[in-house]
Amino acid sequence: MLTGPDDRIVLVDAEGCEVTIGDVLTRMEELRATELDRPLTFLSAGQSLTPVTDFLALLHLGWPVFLMDAGWTTEQRQRLIDLYRPGLILPGGPTGTNTPTHPDLAVLLTTSGSTGSPKLVRLAKRNIETNARQIAQSLGLRPDDRGVTALPLHYSFGMSVVTSHVLSGSSVLVTDKGLLDQDFFTDVDRCGVTHLPG
Repeated sequence: MLTGPDDRIVLVDAEGCEVTIGDVLTRMEELRATELDRPLTFLSAGQSLTPVTDFLALLHLGWPVFLMDAGWTTEQRQRLIDLYRPGLILPGGPTGTNTPTHPDLAVLLTTSGSTGSPKLVRLAKRNIETNARQIAQSLGLRPDDRGVTALPLHYSFGMSVVTSHVLSGSSVLVTDKGLLDQDFFTDVDRCGVTHLPG
């Protein structure tokens, strides 16, 4: 999914910070340095550069990742940590456990409408890449395009905005502002966003 030179920009934020392919590759090496063997990783999927960079690094590494709603309470998170016993929690670190997972597993997402103890949907890397490719083709995404994270990363639609733009060679403005926030469209205009998910 990550193709192109190391200095290709894949993510930006409204403050002008940029993440390149080289930055994602560096993050992959940092994760490899934990010497974990393809751990199930719980990622608090906030709308900022760090978690989205971590997601791309984990996806490229082939480490299965559960995209947790960053707004969950400690109790909600702990319930799922106890149930699934991830080997790595981000932000955080290794947990000392490593639950075996299917070799095709890439991403776990909560189903829409999950309440109480969420139900999880399993996605394989090939499914994510096929979906991203189809979206990129149907939208005609080009390397000079830029998307925006108007939806959370832990939503399948929000995740697909990131994957389709990165796969097509374009970039994504990462923001925690929503469509109803006063500064959202100011940032969209200033940062050169060409595609708005809807």
